[in-house]
Amino acid sequence: MHKHKRKFIPLLAALAMVLCGPMALAAGAVNDSPEAPADDAVVISEGRVRAAWDIDTVAIIRAQAEDTAQALDELTLAARQFDLITAAVEGTTAMEWASRGCTVGRALDIMSELIERRNEICENVKYSRTLIERSSITAESAQYAQFINAGVRSLDAVETLALYQQEIREAFEGYDLYAVKVHYEGDFKLTGYCPCPACCGIYSNMANPVTASGTVAQQGRTIAMSGEYEFGTVVYIDGLGLRTVEDRGGAIKGNKIDVYMDSHSACMTRATNRVAATYIIETDIQA
Repeated sequence: MHKHKRKFIPLLAALAMVLCGPMALAAGAVNDSPEAPADDAVVISEGRVRAAWDIDTVAIIRAQAEDTAQALDELTLAARQFDLITAAVEGTTAMEWASRGCTVGRALDIMSELIERRNEICENVKYSRTLIERSSITAESAQYAQFINAGVRSLDAVETLALYQQEIREAFEGYDLYAVKVHYEGDFKLTGYCPCPACCGIYSNMANPVTASGTVAQQGRTIAMSGEYEFGTVVYIDGLGLRTVEDRGGAIKGNKIDVYMDSHSACMTRATNRVAATYIIETDIQA
């Protein structure tokens, strides 16, 4: 066994020369102990080189160093993918996602695919991240910091997407989501009206507020828009939700919407005196 061991000493010395340089060997000798070192495979201590008796252990350490460099490249690519996901979500609203030119159902699917894509990226780089986190040298690298920061931002983005999905599903509850499309119509000035004389003049009827279309006005459903929009047109108003065009008004022209409320005090609230993004809802889309 002793004769067998000596066969590895020249090879170990050469390997130590590659890893540590000739000065280290000149200061000491190769450890010829029959037992493997208790600590790292190659240790520099007081100018003395101690090499592991099993050269495969040293080879693994070198291979991991190469993997760490590759892992940094992989995390840099993952950070770019995270940034793309974040950029797709930042500054958007739920209805902007629903109005992508496809059905609402398909828009929700796309959002789910983005969320799943982020999860896949995290899973794919799990090994690379573990390698880097174990390295005291590379854990503070710019690439790793970029990956962590991009990952945090993208997590915020997909959490926002999940909230958007919930908002969209609640807004279109009862609809076949794959038979509905949303079109951005523009920013509209909102005002409020009620069936009182101050709002409706001679047409005031507090007990039976009949609209120009013949329906009985209902808060949460009825709005008045210009004649450009047919009665029965369904719109989505940011901050209010779905409403139906059932009424007209002499002052309601262009990008103006009069929102029906049950009381005059309700007409004076911030909810009905502002500018809001407005979307036209197209239903019964043929697949």
